[in-house]
Amino acid sequence: GIVDVLVNAMALTFVLDIDELLFAQLTTVATRHVMENMEELPLFDISVEEEEEDEEVLERYQNEELARSKWTKLAVILPKRLVTVLFLQTLFMITYYVRNCEMRE
Repeated sequence: GIVDVLVNAMALTFVLDIDELLFAQLTTVATRHVMENMEELPLFDISVEEEEEDEEVLERYQNEELARSKWTKLAVILPKRLVTVLFLQTLFMITYYVRNCEMRE
């Protein structure tokens, strides 16, 4: 009924406005000023891609994306910080076990 529509409308309003309410209450005046005065930045321009033929797009994709070496692809997938942290954690764990643990057979 009409009560359900009103309740759902109020819930939707809450969900859509909660981020703005939190921003208004939890940020400083300086942050709000910076956010209000930011210039819009165009995300991307697809006019060049729109004018290309399908064969040209496929060739460019194969040259730019598929021609990468395995190591280049791996470097894109694995973040450097993650690899560094895992390496250091392994190094420190090995150092700990070598210094503090006795090996039993």
